[in-house]
Amino acid sequence: MLCNKHTGCNADGTTFDGIAPFLSPGDLAHPNEVYFARVDEMLQLAAKRELLVMLDPAETSGWLDALRANGKKKVEDFGVYVGRRYEDFLNIIWLSGNDYQSWQNQEDDALVIALALGIRSADKRHIHTVELSYQTSSSLDDKRWASIISLNAEYTYFPTYAEVLRAYNQSNSMPAFMVEANYEFENNTGH
Repeated sequence: MLCNKHTGCNADGTTFDGIAPFLSPGDLAHPNEVYFARVDEMLQLAAKRELLVMLDPAETSGWLDALRANGKKKVEDFGVYVGRRYEDFLNIIWLSGNDYQSWQNQEDDALVIALALGIRSADKRHIHTVELSYQTSSSLDDKRWASIISLNAEYTYFPTYAEVLRAYNQSNSMPAFMVEANYEFENNTGH
């Protein structure tokens, strides 16, 4: 939902045609209706094609500084806003994180969790998961997320079967799935 240069979007978080997500740059308290109407359209297009969308409300590799600048209360309130806005879309799984290298920092994790809990307070319908850090991790490595998520996302640049098996054995009741690994023609491990 929110991305910037880290994930190939515009550095300032605007759409390809210059629509900003917030009326005041980076201020989560002032969402831009035009931007979020565009998100609505994309989700509706995906639904028409029977596509499930793993929707990251604010990918941490690019938006963590904005979460820090806004503080926990504004972050949670933004979560409530998007939770209310998207609770009736049937084709969403909430995916927090993304190259979330600082999840072990309790202050950072408290912010990302506040966003997820804000969403959950308004949207009881959708599944949540979190993508933690490369080069290898699973959602349940961060115990603070265990009561929030219902899918254990695996992330590795090493043999995928090993990480999925490890994650599968972390819980008797939570499905494990490979969320990210080496892309085609990449060699992230140097082997």
